[in-house]
Amino acid sequence: MAGARVRSLVALASLLLLAACGRVIPSPEGPRPPPATALGLGVHRGPSIADLPIAGDDAAAALVSFREKLPAPAGAKPTAAA
Repeated sequence: MAGARVRSLVALASLLLLAACGRVIPSPEGPRPPPATALGLGVHRGPSIADLPIAGDDAAAALVSFREKLPAPAGAKPTAAA
């Protein structure tokens, strides 16, 4: 009988400790509004374009490739790549 009583006390203590882990009353603040800017989200400025190790010819080729992959806006006339 004593063993059952000890087990019951251990179970009750375990439940009390487990219940203490969660909040019964929600925090009064409520949800926070989303950040208004990229800086609010943690985005930081990268290196300057001039500091990147990219040759002029490579940059021009990358720009042409980028423009080829962009979808054309609705109603836009196709233009030749510069």
